[in-house]
Amino acid sequence: MKETWKIVEDKLKEMAPIVYKDLNEGATQEQIDELERLTGVKLPGDFVEFYKIHNGQTPIKFDPNISLFDHTKLMSIEEIIEVWTRWKEQVDAGEFIDNKNMPWKTEPDTGISTTGGMRFPMRR
Repeated sequence: MKETWKIVEDKLKEMAPIVYKDLNEGATQEQIDELERLTGVKLPGDFVEFYKIHNGQTPIKFDPNISLFDHTKLMSIEEIIEVWTRWKEQVDAGEFIDNKNMPWKTEPDTGISTTGGMRFPMRR
């Protein structure tokens, strides 16, 4: 993962230095542990390695046309926790129940989205 990030960083320095400057320092083990504890999921090793190198990005001036992924910023562990908590509260409150009192069905994409967008279509 370090080699991959090095390649990405070198390209960003060359082609998008403002995006490179937006990258945060790596996440701490405590931050990773908190996300795992909260979600009840053991995070994949590659995800942990990725975030230990750069814990998301904090845009100096956010511009969706200047971004690392999909016209949005790379979320930090703290932001992932915040968004996960918000969605979990809505699920727990029954906000995703259809008119037959059944949970909405989803077809999750593989992987984890770290950009704050949903990666799966909601359908009833």
